Amino acid sequence: MTGRMRGVGGAGNEKRPWPPTRWNPSGLTTNCGFCSISYALEQQKGILVDADRLYIQTLQRLGIERRGAVDPIPRMLIFPEWKLDQAATRREYHELEGRGRGPADYTIWSVAHDVGLGLKSGDKTLLNSLVEFAARSTPRWTLDDFIRARMNRPELAGKASFTSMKIHVENSLKGNSIIGSITGQHFVNLHLTSGEFKVFDAQKGVSYDGPRIKAQLGALDLFERVLTIATSKDGG
Repeated sequence: MTGRMRGVGGAGNEKRPWPPTRWNPSGLTTNCGFCSISYALEQQKGILVDADRLYIQTLQRLGIERRGAVDPIPRMLIFPEWKLDQAATRREYHELEGRGRGPADYTIWSVAHDVGLGLKSGDKTLLNSLVEFAARSTPRWTLDDFIRARMNRPELAGKASFTSMKIHVENSLKGNSIIGSITGQHFVNLHLTSGEFKVFDAQKGVSYDGPRIKAQLGALDLFERVLTIATSKDGG
Protein backbone atom coordinates (compact mmCIF):
# COMPACT_ATOMS: atom_id res chain seq x y z
CA MET A 1 0.00 0.00 0.00
CA THR A 2 1.47 3.33 -1.07
CA GLY A 3 -0.85 5.67 0.79
CA ARG A 4 -3.28 6.09 -2.10
CA MET A 5 -6.91 5.03 -2.33
CA ARG A 6 -8.37 4.53 -5.78
CA GLY A 7 -11.98 4.65 -6.88
CA VAL A 8 -12.66 2.45 -9.92
CA GLY A 9 -15.35 3.41 -12.40
CA GLY A 10 -16.02 5.43 -15.51
CA ALA A 11 -13.99 3.39 -17.98
CA GLY A 12 -12.86 5.67 -20.77
CA ASN A 13 -14.14 8.69 -18.81
CA GLU A 14 -17.48 8.59 -20.59
CA LYS A 15 -19.61 11.61 -19.70
CA ARG A 16 -22.87 10.64 -21.39
CA PRO A 17 -25.06 8.01 -19.71
CA TRP A 18 -25.28 4.55 -21.21
CA PRO A 19 -28.63 3.08 -22.30
CA PRO A 20 -30.21 1.60 -19.14
CA THR A 21 -29.79 -2.07 -18.36
CA ARG A 22 -31.61 -4.18 -15.78
CA TRP A 23 -28.57 -3.93 -13.51
CA ASN A 24 -27.90 -0.24 -14.30
CA PRO A 25 -31.34 1.40 -14.69
CA SER A 26 -29.90 4.93 -14.44
CA GLY A 27 -27.38 4.29 -17.21
CA LEU A 28 -24.56 5.73 -15.11
CA THR A 29 -20.97 5.43 -16.33
CA THR A 30 -19.25 5.37 -12.92
CA ASN A 31 -20.99 2.51 -11.09
CA CYS A 32 -19.43 -0.58 -12.69
CA GLY A 33 -18.60 -2.03 -9.26
CA PHE A 34 -22.21 -1.92 -8.12
CA CYS A 35 -23.33 -3.25 -11.53
CA SER A 36 -20.95 -6.21 -11.36
CA ILE A 37 -22.18 -7.07 -7.87
CA SER A 38 -25.80 -6.79 -9.04
CA TYR A 39 -25.12 -9.16 -11.93
CA ALA A 40 -23.18 -11.62 -9.75
CA LEU A 41 -25.97 -11.63 -7.18
CA GLU A 42 -28.54 -12.49 -9.83
CA GLN A 43 -26.33 -15.25 -11.28
CA GLN A 44 -25.41 -16.72 -7.91
CA LYS A 45 -28.64 -16.36 -5.94
CA GLY A 46 -31.36 -15.55 -8.49
CA ILE A 47 -32.04 -12.17 -6.86
CA LEU A 48 -32.07 -8.91 -8.81
CA VAL A 49 -30.96 -5.87 -6.79
CA ASP A 50 -29.94 -3.17 -9.26
CA ALA A 51 -26.94 -0.86 -8.86
CA ASP A 52 -29.04 2.13 -7.75
CA ARG A 53 -30.63 0.13 -4.97
CA LEU A 54 -27.28 -1.32 -3.92
CA TYR A 55 -25.86 2.20 -3.66
CA ILE A 56 -28.72 3.40 -1.45
CA GLN A 57 -28.44 0.26 0.73
CA THR A 58 -24.72 0.88 1.10
CA LEU A 59 -25.27 4.49 2.20
CA GLN A 60 -27.76 3.24 4.79
CA ARG A 61 -25.30 0.60 6.03
CA LEU A 62 -22.62 3.25 6.41
CA GLY A 63 -24.96 5.76 8.05
CA ILE A 64 -24.42 8.35 5.30
CA GLU A 65 -27.37 10.63 4.59
CA ARG A 66 -28.36 11.41 1.01
CA ARG A 67 -29.77 14.90 0.60
CA GLY A 68 -31.86 15.35 -2.52
CA ALA A 69 -30.47 14.01 -5.79
CA VAL A 70 -26.82 14.69 -4.98
CA ASP A 71 -24.67 11.64 -4.21
CA PRO A 72 -22.78 12.17 -0.94
CA ILE A 73 -19.95 9.89 -2.13
CA PRO A 74 -19.06 8.80 -5.68
CA ARG A 75 -20.57 5.64 -7.12
CA MET A 76 -17.03 4.45 -7.93
CA LEU A 77 -16.19 1.70 -5.44
CA ILE A 78 -12.72 1.85 -3.93
CA PHE A 79 -10.24 -0.71 -5.20
CA PRO A 80 -9.51 -3.16 -2.35
CA GLU A 81 -5.89 -3.09 -1.25
CA TRP A 82 -3.84 -4.06 1.78
CA LYS A 83 -4.10 -1.67 4.76
CA LEU A 84 -6.59 0.47 2.88
CA ASP A 85 -7.83 2.28 5.96
CA GLN A 86 -4.33 3.66 6.49
CA ALA A 87 -4.50 5.45 3.14
CA ALA A 88 -5.35 9.13 2.86
CA THR A 89 -9.05 9.60 2.09
CA ARG A 90 -9.70 11.50 -1.11
CA ARG A 91 -11.75 14.67 -0.73
CA GLU A 92 -14.84 13.35 -2.53
CA TYR A 93 -14.96 10.37 -0.15
CA HIS A 94 -14.68 12.43 3.06
CA GLU A 95 -18.04 11.08 4.29
CA LEU A 96 -16.26 7.76 4.84
CA GLU A 97 -14.15 9.23 7.60
CA GLY A 98 -15.00 8.79 11.28
CA ARG A 99 -17.91 7.13 13.06
CA GLY A 100 -16.26 3.72 12.80
CA ARG A 101 -16.07 3.58 9.02
CA GLY A 102 -13.34 4.01 6.44
CA PRO A 103 -12.37 3.31 2.80
CA ALA A 104 -12.37 -0.47 3.40
CA ASP A 105 -16.12 -0.26 4.06
CA TYR A 106 -16.71 0.96 0.50
CA THR A 107 -14.91 -1.65 -1.59
CA ILE A 108 -16.33 -4.29 -3.88
CA TRP A 109 -15.57 -6.80 -1.10
CA SER A 110 -17.64 -5.06 1.56
CA VAL A 111 -20.64 -4.32 -0.67
CA ALA A 112 -20.72 -7.88 -2.02
CA HIS A 113 -20.50 -9.35 1.49
CA ASP A 114 -23.40 -7.18 2.65
CA VAL A 115 -25.73 -8.74 0.05
CA GLY A 116 -24.66 -12.32 0.71
CA LEU A 117 -21.79 -12.82 -1.72
CA GLY A 118 -18.39 -13.95 -0.56
CA LEU A 119 -15.44 -12.99 -2.77
CA LYS A 120 -12.38 -15.23 -2.75
CA SER A 121 -9.25 -13.92 -4.47
CA GLY A 122 -8.17 -16.08 -7.39
CA ASP A 123 -4.98 -16.65 -9.36
CA LYS A 124 -4.55 -13.39 -11.32
CA THR A 125 -1.51 -14.70 -13.19
CA LEU A 126 -3.48 -17.65 -14.55
CA LEU A 127 -6.45 -15.41 -15.37
CA ASN A 128 -4.30 -12.95 -17.30
CA SER A 129 -2.80 -15.87 -19.20
CA LEU A 130 -6.31 -16.99 -20.12
CA VAL A 131 -7.23 -13.49 -21.33
CA GLU A 132 -4.03 -13.33 -23.42
CA PHE A 133 -4.93 -16.70 -24.95
CA ALA A 134 -8.53 -15.60 -25.64
CA ALA A 135 -7.31 -12.39 -27.28
CA ARG A 136 -5.29 -14.24 -29.90
CA SER A 137 -7.46 -17.33 -30.43
CA THR A 138 -10.26 -18.11 -32.86
CA PRO A 139 -13.79 -17.53 -31.50
CA ARG A 140 -14.54 -21.23 -31.02
CA TRP A 141 -11.69 -22.02 -28.66
CA THR A 142 -12.36 -24.19 -25.60
CA LEU A 143 -10.84 -24.42 -22.14
CA ASP A 144 -9.10 -27.62 -23.25
CA ASP A 145 -7.36 -25.58 -25.98
CA PHE A 146 -6.05 -23.18 -23.33
CA ILE A 147 -4.84 -26.07 -21.18
CA ARG A 148 -2.94 -27.63 -24.11
CA ALA A 149 -1.35 -24.30 -24.98
CA ARG A 150 -0.34 -23.79 -21.37
CA MET A 151 1.24 -27.23 -21.17
CA ASN A 152 3.41 -26.35 -24.16
CA ARG A 153 4.97 -23.32 -22.47
CA PRO A 154 8.73 -23.99 -22.00
CA GLU A 155 8.62 -23.54 -18.23
CA LEU A 156 5.70 -26.00 -17.90
CA ALA A 157 6.42 -28.51 -20.68
CA GLY A 158 6.64 -32.07 -19.41
CA LYS A 159 5.92 -31.14 -15.80
CA ALA A 160 2.22 -32.11 -15.64
CA SER A 161 -0.24 -34.40 -17.35
CA PHE A 162 -3.20 -33.00 -19.25
CA THR A 163 -5.55 -34.37 -16.60
CA SER A 164 -3.72 -32.81 -13.67
CA MET A 165 -3.35 -29.48 -15.49
CA LYS A 166 -7.06 -29.49 -16.38
CA ILE A 167 -8.01 -30.11 -12.75
CA HIS A 168 -5.78 -27.24 -11.65
CA VAL A 169 -7.13 -24.80 -14.27
CA GLU A 170 -10.77 -25.69 -13.66
CA ASN A 171 -10.39 -25.46 -9.89
CA SER A 172 -8.70 -22.08 -10.30
CA LEU A 173 -10.93 -20.43 -12.90
CA LYS A 174 -14.35 -22.01 -13.39
CA GLY A 175 -17.52 -20.42 -12.04
CA ASN A 176 -18.73 -16.84 -11.57
CA SER A 177 -16.21 -14.11 -10.84
CA ILE A 178 -15.80 -10.35 -10.71
CA ILE A 179 -12.69 -9.09 -12.46
CA GLY A 180 -11.28 -5.59 -12.66
CA SER A 181 -8.53 -3.33 -13.89
CA ILE A 182 -7.08 -0.23 -12.23
CA THR A 183 -5.69 1.04 -15.54
CA GLY A 184 -8.93 0.32 -17.38
CA GLN A 185 -10.96 1.81 -14.49
CA HIS A 186 -13.56 -0.91 -14.78
CA PHE A 187 -15.12 -3.98 -13.16
CA VAL A 188 -16.91 -6.67 -15.21
CA ASN A 189 -18.14 -10.23 -14.69
CA LEU A 190 -16.59 -13.50 -15.83
CA HIS A 191 -18.39 -16.81 -16.20
CA LEU A 192 -16.28 -19.78 -17.20
CA THR A 193 -17.23 -23.39 -17.86
CA SER A 194 -15.52 -26.06 -19.95
CA GLY A 195 -17.47 -24.85 -22.99
CA GLU A 196 -18.07 -21.15 -22.35
CA PHE A 197 -15.91 -18.10 -21.70
CA LYS A 198 -18.24 -15.16 -21.05
CA VAL A 199 -17.14 -11.71 -19.94
CA PHE A 200 -20.16 -9.49 -19.36
CA ASP A 201 -20.31 -5.76 -18.68
CA ALA A 202 -23.50 -5.26 -16.66
CA GLN A 203 -23.03 -1.49 -16.67
CA LYS A 204 -23.27 -1.38 -20.48
CA GLY A 205 -25.22 -4.60 -21.04
CA VAL A 206 -22.65 -6.02 -23.48
CA SER A 207 -20.41 -9.06 -23.68
CA TYR A 208 -16.66 -8.91 -24.43
CA ASP A 209 -14.69 -11.37 -26.49
CA GLY A 210 -11.00 -11.95 -25.79
CA PRO A 211 -9.65 -9.14 -28.00
CA ARG A 212 -12.10 -6.60 -26.61
CA ILE A 213 -11.45 -7.33 -22.95
CA LYS A 214 -7.71 -7.16 -23.60
CA ALA A 215 -8.08 -3.86 -25.47
CA GLN A 216 -10.40 -2.22 -22.95
CA LEU A 217 -9.02 -3.50 -19.65
CA GLY A 218 -5.43 -4.50 -20.36
CA ALA A 219 -3.91 -6.36 -17.40
CA LEU A 220 -6.38 -7.49 -14.75
CA ASP A 221 -5.61 -6.42 -11.20
CA LEU A 222 -8.62 -8.00 -9.49
CA PHE A 223 -9.95 -11.56 -9.74
CA GLU A 224 -12.59 -12.37 -7.16
CA ARG A 225 -14.42 -15.68 -7.37
CA VAL A 226 -18.02 -15.38 -6.23
CA LEU A 227 -19.29 -17.59 -3.40
CA THR A 228 -22.65 -17.60 -1.66
CA ILE A 229 -22.71 -16.78 2.04
CA ALA A 230 -25.59 -16.87 4.48
CA THR A 231 -27.47 -13.61 4.99
CA SER A 232 -30.78 -12.80 6.60
CA LYS A 233 -31.48 -10.07 4.04
CA ASP A 234 -31.22 -12.09 0.80
CA GLY A 235 -29.87 -9.07 -0.98
CA GLY A 236 -32.19 -6.60 0.70
